[in-house]
Amino acid sequence: MTFKVWIGSITKPKETFSAEKQNSDFVKGSINYVIAGIIGAILGLIISLAMGSPFAGLQAMSIVTSPIVGIIVALIATLIYFIVSKLFGGHGAFKEIYYLMSLYQVPMAILMAIPIVNILAGLYSLYLFYLIIMETQGLSSGKSIIVVLLPIIVIGIIVTVLAVIVGVAIFSMLGPALQAGTGAFGLG
Repeated sequence: MTFKVWIGSITKPKETFSAEKQNSDFVKGSINYVIAGIIGAILGLIISLAMGSPFAGLQAMSIVTSPIVGIIVALIATLIYFIVSKLFGGHGAFKEIYYLMSLYQVPMAILMAIPIVNILAGLYSLYLFYLIIMETQGLSSGKSIIVVLLPIIVIGIIVTVLAVIVGVAIFSMLGPALQAGTGAFGLG
């Protein structure tokens, strides 16, 4: 049954999310995130070994850490989207978002390991999440789009501002060393 639900979540998402909403459960959702984390980590390890990456050992460790981190990130993301959806009039349950979002994680873990396909899979994940917000929160199409994109935009702005601040700080510390072809780097 689970394999069929995973495949349905990406091939017939509206029907699958509608049917599975009543089965929302934290344990089943967490199991999906664990399986997705393990599959993603194993595929990452295979790719690292095939490419001769010096970080293959770290990738191997992610087989243990990815499932745990996956659940934590999913809970935080669900909380953020749950709060934003409530601000826009959503009326669904936290566990519905968490569980339905978990359904497409296993197929996406596989697709995300394929170059170029991973970009398309990431975009498709946004569409699937949009459908989940509409299904679970009872929001209109427009409000669901805003709920999905708003946190991404806000986090993007925050990361950009922090990157600029860190960049300015680094360059201000390195400035004297880079001036006039002298300094710590022996230029000149």
